[in-house]
Amino acid sequence: MWLLETLFTPNTILPKIDPEDICVDRKDKLLQMKQLLDAHQIDFYLTQGTCLGAIREKNFIEYDHDIDLAFYEWDAKKLLTLVPKLEDQGFFIEEVTKSNLRLQLAHCKATMDLWILHKPNFFYTLMGYKWWVNNCLLKPNYFNPESVQTVDLFNTQFRVPVHIEDYLVEHYGTDWEIPKKNHNAIYRGKISQFITFLFVTSTMPKQFSGIEDRCTWKPWASKLLKMVAPNSKLTQLYKHPDKAFLNQ
Repeated sequence: MWLLETLFTPNTILPKIDPEDICVDRKDKLLQMKQLLDAHQIDFYLTQGTCLGAIREKNFIEYDHDIDLAFYEWDAKKLLTLVPKLEDQGFFIEEVTKSNLRLQLAHCKATMDLWILHKPNFFYTLMGYKWWVNNCLLKPNYFNPESVQTVDLFNTQFRVPVHIEDYLVEHYGTDWEIPKKNHNAIYRGKISQFITFLFVTSTMPKQFSGIEDRCTWKPWASKLLKMVAPNSKLTQLYKHPDKAFLNQ
């Protein structure tokens, strides 16, 4: 069993969210979490959409729905001891997976993901991989504990992956500085990456092209599918380079 699933359990009594009771800004919940983690010497990073917003907009992305943070696996037990304090301050574990803790935030519209940073096993280390996070193996040493890169957000210094522009290019593409909706960096499995590379063009790197409407069938694949199965779900799965076909 994975470490998070071994140590943590979801809270069985989650507070009901009343839309009229949403009164806490996600900025305040982020700062509150930082204060807790710093006080207990748990290093963490802004990652994914939260990191992108901090670098690009010096704020949260307006249409992002959660807060993404990442912490080292060796701090998991220390974080476990914090659970009662987290609950006292309105952070409730809603879901536990092998890769993250999903937190419900009291009186706040946003949710929070705490992603765990694993060191890969010996086999993957030999292949050059440095980190496992969010179901993805990464070769660059973005989370080197001995190197610190920070960004100023809400007049507070937050740690971000080192070589931050490389990190953002790898996750969001070379045009990461251009705001786009539905541009989530969702990891694709190796088989899906291979199929995508052969048949599909994506605005995002193949490793993180998990949003279907960011993908377009390659011209040859589009022609074949339209001839063989124009009305199938597979044909409709991605966009087609022929815009007229999309309007049929």
